[in-house]
Amino acid sequence: MRRYPASPPGHSNLGATHLSIPKTHRMIEIALLATLALPQSPNGVVINEFSYDDSSTDDMEYVELYNGSTNAVDMSGWTLACEDQNGPDLVFTIANGTVIQPGAFFVVGAALVPNVGQSIVDPNTGVGQDLFQNGPHDSIELRDASGAKIDRVDYETYASGWLPTNMEGDGCPGGYVAVSGRECSMQRNIDGFDTDDNGADFRYMPWTPGTTNRRPNLLPYINFFDTGAPDTPITDFGASFVEAKIIDPQTVQAPNPLPIPPSPQGGNASIYYDPTGGGNTNMLLTEPIQDVILEVYAYFETAMTTTTTDGESWSIGVRGTNDAYAHHPFIDPAFGTITGTNTSIFQTGLTGIAWVYQRTQQYNTLWLVDWNNGGTDFTVLGTVQIQAGVNDGWQRLKIRAIGDRIEADFGGTYGQDDGTHFSGVTGTVSAGGIYVGYREFLVTNSEWRPITLDYLTVFPGLGEVRTTGTGSMHTSGTPSATVNSLPYVGSNGFRVEASSMVPSSPGVMLFGTGLLPTPFDLGALGAPAGSLVYVSQIGAAPVVGSASGNVSVPLPIPNMGNVAGVGLEFQFLTVDLALPNSIQVATSNAVGVTIAN
Repeated sequence: MRRYPASPPGHSNLGATHLSIPKTHRMIEIALLATLALPQSPNGVVINEFSYDDSSTDDMEYVELYNGSTNAVDMSGWTLACEDQNGPDLVFTIANGTVIQPGAFFVVGAALVPNVGQSIVDPNTGVGQDLFQNGPHDSIELRDASGAKIDRVDYETYASGWLPTNMEGDGCPGGYVAVSGRECSMQRNIDGFDTDDNGADFRYMPWTPGTTNRRPNLLPYINFFDTGAPDTPITDFGASFVEAKIIDPQTVQAPNPLPIPPSPQGGNASIYYDPTGGGNTNMLLTEPIQDVILEVYAYFETAMTTTTTDGESWSIGVRGTNDAYAHHPFIDPAFGTITGTNTSIFQTGLTGIAWVYQRTQQYNTLWLVDWNNGGTDFTVLGTVQIQAGVNDGWQRLKIRAIGDRIEADFGGTYGQDDGTHFSGVTGTVSAGGIYVGYREFLVTNSEWRPITLDYLTVFPGLGEVRTTGTGSMHTSGTPSATVNSLPYVGSNGFRVEASSMVPSSPGVMLFGTGLLPTPFDLGALGAPAGSLVYVSQIGAAPVVGSASGNVSVPLPIPNMGNVAGVGLEFQFLTVDLALPNSIQVATSNAVGVTIAN
């Protein structure tokens, strides 16, 4: 079993840096750690980690249970019920006298599994292997002694029309394996934290049977990859099959298949793939994080493959995970047609927010995708066609995921607000991992260009968009205030907006750095009922509603680090001379922001 030290290991040979954390980032870290320290399953025991397939004889399979409550739980007679649409459906009964103390772990599985608390065998064979089904779409359900469901995980849900009513979310859609000597498992991001959505709660990481899923906090993380020799493993990352490696990008050597120029940062770079073929996933070995900023140089190859049915894809993402094989995501179904794979089997295990690049003879396309909790209901937030000699080679990629706001950049200058910018709103707001995946479908191995990165930075994110209160009605509607994007240091395109103002009528935008302790009631002075002022006003700006009643006020954020963390509040008032009130104005809700780093 791999054990992790209480503090991050040294990285002097890798060029990685773990900086002293600024005060605002330290506050974020303290808040996260406080959350992680709380009991996360107040009702009792959950399935905390599981491994159902390994690279040998499937004799290292297990389910880890965790008691996150404040009381000891007697597990006598509880069962782990395995199910799929084809069977056989095995049931394993937990031995009498088994008690899990608060904050303790209990492993049920094959005898060879580290820290196993109860070894089990297949009742049909009497052998401790092939204990849990290997897809497509299987489940493990924890039931108490009365048979009532306590918790459930569904996995490999990509390839089945079977949709049992007691699934938790979309399950874990990808394919997962524990490779001998590099065993990984599906495990909760936070011990015991259960939102009843498997795709949001679990990630693929090096296994920890019988021990905590906690990791050393490596953030802020900065790696130039310059001080290690080529072919040196990058030990900050785990792997499904093969470790991430340092390369000299200009030299063909293991593990660099083709020479490429150095990145704008210069020196070495890093590469993530399995040279024997297929797919591979690597993951940063740090605590899960929700609000995060990832920036990196990535290399984009556009050379046409020799074979028309060849293709490759790679991904780099936050707030989620990938499956063991980094299966090709069919964002464009044409990719399945090109490579001859079955698009009806949506095998990708991606969750969270990711950049995904695919290279074929027909297209070279980069997508920014909200994979949410996995499955086919993803959302494309941005698309870039990569063209030889135009925007290929080394390009900067950035993802800023803070709250429900996603800001991302392709190209431009590292650390600056330029390049092609994308904004979006997401429902993927859970904490998750940082991951890199690559999969090839190439006959000619020398044509591979596995995902190659340099100058990788991952920082805790700071920022917020929030709303307060509701608006009051005028004769044709109720004003509503919002913003077009998350404001961040150096964002020139930030705007405060209002809709349903009185068309072509004057109004005012109030702004301040806080809210009034008690909203000021303009209705008491003669305005329409519910006309409340929320903003502790330090200024006001005149506005005029458009013919459709919209207002857009540009407020570029200066590129000054000391504005990060500053809070601002906005509210609109609109004049309506058709109102019968003595004060002929209506108010909007308030919209507030904290400027992101």
